[in-house]
Amino acid sequence: MPDRCEIRWAPFNSVIDSKILVNEIRESNRKVIKPSLSEDELEEINNKIIEAYHNASIISIYYFYKGSILNKKGIIECIKLDNKKIILNDYSSVYFDQIIKIES
Repeated sequence: MPDRCEIRWAPFNSVIDSKILVNEIRESNRKVIKPSLSEDELEEINNKIIEAYHNASIISIYYFYKGSILNKKGIIECIKLDNKKIILNDYSSVYFDQIIKIES
């Protein structure tokens, strides 16, 4: 005689699988397309990076990563031109091509 518990809980496993699928669909719907920046906007971002680096001021960097726009705050510790990235005082880094906006 088969175990009654296995038969009774079999549909419950399919609900869990569909819950994972629904969460993946919601996650993919939240993704945004990376905004394109004009030459003027890129120049403005570049100037703000240089100014914040020399003044050692706290900046807020908005950047694009894997379909989301994220935000980091900090002081620029180092600008790596060979890797094209900025290293902040918390040792996190942001690549130049990911940056969308900078606020002082």
